[in-house]
Amino acid sequence: TTDDPILREVDQALAEDKTATEFKKNLPLIIGAAIAVIAGVGGYQAWQANKAAAAEKASLAYQGAIDAGEGDEAEKQLAAVADGDGGYAQIARMQLAGEHASHGEKDKALSLYREVYGASGGSKRLKDLARIRAAYLSVADGRDAVISDIGTLETDASALGHYAREILALASLRAKDFQTAETLFLKAASDLTAPE
Repeated sequence: TTDDPILREVDQALAEDKTATEFKKNLPLIIGAAIAVIAGVGGYQAWQANKAAAAEKASLAYQGAIDAGEGDEAEKQLAAVADGDGGYAQIARMQLAGEHASHGEKDKALSLYREVYGASGGSKRLKDLARIRAAYLSVADGRDAVISDIGTLETDASALGHYAREILALASLRAKDFQTAETLFLKAASDLTAPE
């Protein structure tokens, strides 16, 4: 029984030596993992800071273009913002498209609206609005052009979905498909959720 504490101490010393040896053996891996985690966190924070700085820069450029009012200089500034990426670029494209539409430059406006709703980024709401505006402009080009611009918005339950169906009814009327136009208009008139 006097040997038990000594044997326990020897076993404990051997276990500590084994743990120390394992730790020394794995120390480079542990240090490497810690460095990788620190570098990853630092990289992510730098990316976030760059993203915030780019958004602030785009915001200021967009506001500068809006403050410039109307004219060639304002249009140049909006075009510079629209050439970028992100939400402000999409909004600038919408603004430019509206300017082109108001000056009778339908093709330029349509191109910009289609660019907005065809982009991979950006909000769904902005894309849907671009689809509606493009569809209104493309009514004169025929029902197929309207259907192409509307996309799946025709089945949307939102207010924009109602406008999409109204545009399709107008395109049907223009195509002399009076039955489809009447059906769509009557359906819109009887729908209690449709905007006034």
